[in-house]
Amino acid sequence: MKLESEIKARQEIKEEKDVRWKVFRPVLNAKKCDSTCVSIALCPRAAIEIVSNKPKINYDLCDGCLICLRECTHSAITEEKSEK
Repeated sequence: MKLESEIKARQEIKEEKDVRWKVFRPVLNAKKCDSTCVSIALCPRAAIEIVSNKPKINYDLCDGCLICLRECTHSAITEEKSEK
């Protein structure tokens, strides 16, 4: 019973977080960026992944903090208003 209530509590926290984040979301221009970009390493949620030797943002993991935008040395990341 305790396990079920703990799972439910964690799910509620996750749903709450999903609702309040992402006023803006990062948009990656893969032509300007490569797999050596510092933003990949600095993402606290590991939301920037390398797919076929190109970086890609996994929006399921991204929480919209925009640290990647501030730290990108190639100006490859911009922001746009989120639809969520």
